[in-house]
Amino acid sequence: MITVNLADCLKREKKGTEIYRPNGSGDYLFIYFPKPMKYDGGGGDIITEENACVLLGPNDMHRFSGMPEFINSFIHFTGNNGEIEEFGLNTGQLFYPNCFERMNEITNLVKSEILTGGEKHTEMTHFLMCELLILIKRSISDKRKDAQLELFESLRFRMLSNCSNTNSAAELAAKVCMSKTQFYKYYRKYFGESPKQELLKARMEKASVLLTDSNKTVAAVAAEVGFENTEHFTRYYKKYFGKAPRRSKKADKTSILTN
Repeated sequence: MITVNLADCLKREKKGTEIYRPNGSGDYLFIYFPKPMKYDGGGGDIITEENACVLLGPNDMHRFSGMPEFINSFIHFTGNNGEIEEFGLNTGQLFYPNCFERMNEITNLVKSEILTGGEKHTEMTHFLMCELLILIKRSISDKRKDAQLELFESLRFRMLSNCSNTNSAAELAAKVCMSKTQFYKYYRKYFGESPKQELLKARMEKASVLLTDSNKTVAAVAAEVGFENTEHFTRYYKKYFGKAPRRSKKADKTSILTN
């Protein structure tokens, strides 16, 4: 029988509240975050999106706080004779289920069963928890990417799509609420290169395309891809392509005809 130790639905904590359990809660814990939260499950702080969920094991470290709103639904529970383990659930992973509304509804129903203690409430609570665990299992199995990877992919897309912007490493790290050291570690883990290397490649490739425009000078292209110093741009371009940057032959011919 699955036993619920504590449950609450859409509980609002005061601003500045932080939950930190370095050694876990001692029981299983399901949490639903309807609003973005700062969350650390052992891999560093990340900012969740809306409607994030997590299932934590009894010894899973976790820390979370509001951004700035702190609202969560949660259930602390235990099982007998390995009942919970039989579901084969991976704990400690953030996930974003399509059925978050039903999960939150189950949390509220479980809370009601505990408070009212109606007939067969123990059995009803058990069946509700079984449904919740099945929904968690399906949601995690259907998940293609972890939440942190999705956050980094979004940041990477914005960075490379606007490669002329000059964001410092500290600014990029702040966007995912990490230190520079953590940021570089995870960026390399996910994409195999540093953000600086990828940004430089994106700028060089963009510059190569821009130089086919007969109306653009090398200095103009350098500025357009984020270089304030043309010599600096030329040095990187030559290192990347093995030749100095030049406008297209069409541009050179036009220049000769007009001089």
